[in-house]
Amino acid sequence: ALIHDPETAAWRMVDMVAAGGILTATGHRIPTRIDTICLHGDTPDAVAMARAVRSALGEAAVRIAAPGSH
Repeated sequence: ALIHDPETAAWRMVDMVAAGGILTATGHRIPTRIDTICLHGDTPDAVAMARAVRSALGEAAVRIAAPGSH
């Protein structure tokens, strides 16, 4: 699903990383290792989305690094 609200996207990213899985639209969790996050840059709020996700992950003490640097 494409999420348009920056705060909702930020919460979902933190939840996925912390819980180690993807929350489906029906409320089920699919266990998976979250190594990367893709943000769509072609949406009107792309910059606000990136800032919100980056801030929320930082507040949750999630390590952020360039691909291949870990």
